[in-house]
Parts: sequence; C-alpha cells; structure tokens
Amino acid sequence: MPKIIEGAREKILVNARKRLFEKGYQHLSLREVAKESGIATGTIYNYFANKDYLIANIMLEDWEKAVQKMDKRVAAAASVKEGVLGICKSIEEFSAIYACIWNQPSVAAAATPD
Repeated sequence: MPKIIEGAREKILVNARKRLFEKGYQHLSLREVAKESGIATGTIYNYFANKDYLIANIMLEDWEKAVQKMDKRVAAAASVKEGVLGICKSIEEFSAIYACIWNQPSVAAAATPD
C-alpha cells in the first residue's frame, strides 16, 4: 500500500497549477512538480494516474469555483434572463482561464474522448 503524505495532494495541485500557467501543458514536468512539492516523482502517481489526470483535477477545482459563482449569480438574479447571463459569465470566466492552455497544439494532440 502506498505511503500517504499529509498535504501532498494539495501541494502537488498548487505547484502543478503554477507550472502549468508559467510553462504551459507541454513543458509541465511531473519531476519538477514533485521536486517543488518536496516529494519523490513516483509519489505523484499515488494521487494522480498521469499528467492529464493531474491537470484535469486542477481544472475541476476551478470548475467547482465557477459553479459556486453560477449559484450565487442565479440566486442574486432579478430575472431568469439575468440568471442565465450570470451562468454564461461564469462559463466565460472559466474558459478564459484555460484558453491559453487549450490553444496549445500539444493539448489538442493529447486529448482523448475520456
């Protein structure tokens, strides 16, 4: 059974997010993320199956924040139209965060139907 290190998952996510936006998808190195997180490279695989799964978890955290914004905007909306516009704005904000990543050729090549 793999050894679980307290706070390692969160450190990995924080450091991977930083590197993803600094260097881009293609140059995100799990080895560098591990070093910055103070763990062995293999330890990352105790938490994330591969680089794509790690990035998907980063994106999921941001998507969950976007959904929370949607909920607040819908709750504060004075009309259905305003609520729908609030949802659209949250989706647009989420998309803007990742546009620079999604537009990299290596990301499209790595994409799978999953």
